[in-house]
Amino acid sequence: MKPIGLVIGVAVLMLTSFPSTATADHEGKFQSFGTARKAQDPAGPHNHVISVDTSATDFGGVVRPLNVKVHQLDGYLAVNYFFVAPKSCNLGSPRIQLAIDTDGDGVRNGNAFGYIGPFPNFTGCVQGSWQVENLTDRQLRWDLTQFGGAFYNTWEEVETFFAALPAHVVLRGSLVEDPGASSGRTFYDNVVIGNRMLRDASDSTGD
Repeated sequence: MKPIGLVIGVAVLMLTSFPSTATADHEGKFQSFGTARKAQDPAGPHNHVISVDTSATDFGGVVRPLNVKVHQLDGYLAVNYFFVAPKSCNLGSPRIQLAIDTDGDGVRNGNAFGYIGPFPNFTGCVQGSWQVENLTDRQLRWDLTQFGGAFYNTWEEVETFFAALPAHVVLRGSLVEDPGASSGRTFYDNVVIGNRMLRDASDSTGD
């Protein structure tokens, strides 16, 4: 397995430009970036979803401000996804990414990465049908290496880790796909990051 950290570095750097705690709104809408576009459900054309296409050399996804503690996200990180073959999950993409300030100064100190797909390599996701993942389940999927933690953690272990840093704040949460991990198109629906679900065009800004 290739190092996941090498693949996700560019997306991490690009996402640092989004608003910090000072301007965060816990009721804020999702903002699309990169190749994320509003689309129609491939399995039901009357349902509005978003798509990300990594066939080119750009990444894509959605992001929203949070300004909450890690434990407040328990049960509030989830996604429905539909991979169009031959596209699948690979090399840490797609993932939920949490930008976290560990000392309360409003500046991100690192990202916690919640990987989507089968443990332990997060590759070989089901293609051609809708799948659902709750990223606060008991699977070892959370990478805390940017904070000096372990690579494989359950959500409960993530909560325990940050409980020891009482000044911490989750500044924003993102659904991210990288180019080069597995090229192609993915559809997303019912993306939950914090207290808002991305269900249709009214829940997001952007294309």
